[in-house]
Amino acid sequence: MSQENVELVRSFFVAFNAGDIDCLRDMYDPDVVIGRVLEGWPETGPFVGRDAVMRQWEWSREPWGNTGTLEPVSIIDAGDRVVARQIAHGVGRGPAFHAEFTTVSTLRNGRVFLIDFFWDYAEALKAVGLEE
Repeated sequence: MSQENVELVRSFFVAFNAGDIDCLRDMYDPDVVIGRVLEGWPETGPFVGRDAVMRQWEWSREPWGNTGTLEPVSIIDAGDRVVARQIAHGVGRGPAFHAEFTTVSTLRNGRVFLIDFFWDYAEALKAVGLEE
């Protein structure tokens, strides 16, 4: 199951970068939760349920339009969790945006049901019992 989880997270980046919101929606459990948001992020969490998570993704894409992308740096299998280090890029109405962060996605029955965000990659690895 672990390789399938990694592939699901890998396909998230393809769908997000293509703006395929319907595909993204299908990746999430109906009860998905963004439990931990990035410290200092304008929107505070948690975000509970597929609709809330999808609104968050749409909100985060809006300033960058079609130019906003997520570049996977590394994707690591951690059993029922997947650690994805990534860089967000965007050029919109303001200055260009580039930010590196890491997500830990917990999967159940082939869908994401918990997402935690970390600025610090080492902290994300520690959260799943791994080290750099």
